[in-house]
Amino acid sequence: MRTLVQALRKKQKIHWIKYLNLLFLKGLSGLI
Repeated sequence: MRTLVQALRKKQKIHWIKYLNLLFLKGLSGLI
């Protein structure tokens, strides 16, 4: 049970990093 929660947290972290990268790229393309 505990390992499952840790795996989900890790997945969420990766998802957030991807989301932030996407926003960052959108912001850069918006400036150009």
